[in-house]
Amino acid sequence: MVRRTRHRRPRRITELGEVFSALLRSRRSVRGFRPDPVDPALLEAILDDARQAPSWSNTQPYRIAIATGAVRDWLAALSVAVSEQPETGCDKATVETWF
Repeated sequence: MVRRTRHRRPRRITELGEVFSALLRSRRSVRGFRPDPVDPALLEAILDDARQAPSWSNTQPYRIAIATGAVRDWLAALSVAVSEQPETGCDKATVETWF
């Protein structure tokens, strides 16, 4: 008699898969932010992790910019202004006033 055994994943891989699944399911959007700056070492660690994310054919189709101070405040105001525009988007005259 031939006994068939089910192929089992190594325990460590299963545990990592469960951790990853739990991480994905716990994701949430945050729209309220604290005013204090992010520690540069923490930010660097986050960006190092992000650089390891796969992209199609290693194209890495993204750019990351970090803004602080007056530039950050200007971008925040710009973001609010854009979000308050009608669904059709901003008109050219309005956009030109931002620059």
